[in-house]
Amino acid sequence: MVRKQQVETERLPDIDNKNISKKSKAKDTKKADDKKKAKNRSNFAKEVIAELKKVSWPSKKDVIKATGVVVAISAALGIVVGLFDYLFSTLIGLIVG
Repeated sequence: MVRKQQVETERLPDIDNKNISKKSKAKDTKKADDKKKAKNRSNFAKEVIAELKKVSWPSKKDVIKATGVVVAISAALGIVVGLFDYLFSTLIGLIVG
């Protein structure tokens, strides 16, 4: 009987150690995942900055020219759409009216 109790008490710490080790492994895994995520984020930010340094940015003069072209084309298309709208609404008014 005494031997049986000794065997049981010897096993209990092993079981507790296994549970503790599982919990600590889970915590360690979570910490490792958090570290990997943080490292990935910092690597991503560093890579973005490196790529932005490689970009060939247009000069101020080129930007002003491109902006002028966009504004001019937008205005021209607005006028064309407005004229078509006026013509079609007048035409529909004559047909219905």
